[in-house]
Amino acid sequence: MQRQLQQWRATLAAGDERLGWKIGFNRVVDQQKFELPSAMVGYLTRQQQISSGQSYTIPAGSTILVEAEIALLVGADLPANATLSQARNVIQGYAAALELVDTSRTASNDIEEILAGNLFHAAVVIGATTVVNPGHVSASLKLNGAKVRSLDADRLAADFGAIVQLVANILGQQGEQLQAGDWIICGAIAAPIKVHGGDTVVLTLEPLGTITLTISGEN
Repeated sequence: MQRQLQQWRATLAAGDERLGWKIGFNRVVDQQKFELPSAMVGYLTRQQQISSGQSYTIPAGSTILVEAEIALLVGADLPANATLSQARNVIQGYAAALELVDTSRTASNDIEEILAGNLFHAAVVIGATTVVNPGHVSASLKLNGAKVRSLDADRLAADFGAIVQLVANILGQQGEQLQAGDWIICGAIAAPIKVHGGDTVVLTLEPLGTITLTISGEN
């Protein structure tokens, strides 16, 4: 985590802007596989953000997967060791999200390098913010017009406040703090899909709305 945050600080110092955080390894089975105490945290920056309807160009040599996710917006600073109630209370809203991950960056079995490499993160699409709590969400992920994924209930967070609390505690251990305006994308809610140049991805998350993304060919 220290190596990851050193990279994050350098990225911000070079002119990028803070966007928020991502959850990785959100399934218990994956945590057990890598002997992790909890889900892991990575960072998001503005230069990695894509608006719904825009295009992402696959870098040469990359293997890009797309994940359907729920994003939440933090409305107030939250220190480490906050209570679960406090963590729930700072959630300002929710949105549909697509995360793009590049699995060619790091060996898939080296957890230290995966964490240092920001959990494969390549880019993120975050939709319009809504105050509706997605406790009973339904999901449809379409690739080129065909539905390829729906919600995997085992991947859906049982308590979004617990995710906020986890991020705040992990950041606090590293001398950082969760801040007002931070987004958190909460982990894949369905199995990822591999994409190629020319593909179109559409995610509909009820009650959070619909977002789209087109994929351009490799550079």
